[in-house]
Amino acid sequence: NYRINCTNLNKKNIADKISGKIHLYRPSNQNLDITYDIESDSTGIQHLPISKIAKGMWKVKVEWSHSNEEFVNEKIIMIN
Repeated sequence: NYRINCTNLNKKNIADKISGKIHLYRPSNQNLDITYDIESDSTGIQHLPISKIAKGMWKVKVEWSHSNEEFVNEKIIMIN
């Protein structure tokens, strides 16, 4: 599994109160793009099934909201 760490949110007691989507974009093949709902566990970690994600470069875009405020985080990752 690939983990997205939301523990900094958990320390603020909001990890269980956020909603949103995690988008994985494959620049070389948009047919591989995947979207997950944000569903962090009790420790504030979001687990993604890496076995279902093709190896290579991905752009990860996390769109989430809390208390009627919307946020966006983006990062480039490599799956090996």
